Amino acid sequence: MKFEIQEDAKESLAISDLLVFLFTLQLKLRKVITKIEYFLYIIGG
Repeated sequence: MKFEIQEDAKESLAISDLLVFLFTLQLKLRKVITKIEYFLYIIGG
């Protein structure tokens, strides 16, 4: 029984790690996209 609970904890921990990773990745991508848009605006302007 203890073992099963431990496995569930590991899984939920992995899922939360994945969510944090995806969230930070999204923020980084947004920054990059903003820089690209700004760059294109300067070139186009």
